[in-house]
Amino acid sequence: MSKSKSTARRSHKRSEEERDLALWDQFAASPAQISGHDVDTIERGAQGADGVRRRVMLATLAFSGAELVEKFGAGATREAADAAAWSISEIEQFRDRLDSLRDLAETAAVRLRLALAEREDMADVLSAERKERAAA
Repeated sequence: MSKSKSTARRSHKRSEEERDLALWDQFAASPAQISGHDVDTIERGAQGADGVRRRVMLATLAFSGAELVEKFGAGATREAADAAAWSISEIEQFRDRLDSLRDLAETAAVRLRLALAEREDMADVLSAERKERAAA
């Protein structure tokens, strides 16, 4: 390998390490992502409106296509159609809420991985948890 390639690789590696350290410093200095009030609000939503929306979604899935057509199709009353439209709105709001919660879950998992990254036994810690989960 030529001397210039070796120097370039070392320079690139040093540049990556500096970037990684800058990102680490940024993470270590970052504030909490949500407040205690936010936690309470999210929990209340999960126990209240989200529970209703989840039940509406599950109840809808418990009907066959033919049953749904009978209950809400052309032969059904306008009130039934309005109830279907309301259910669609509730289900879509629930879906959007789940998307938001999924994003929060991913952020939380990444932040914990970053905190664990400081440990030399990080891989062992994560591996042991995966094994416990698989055995459960």
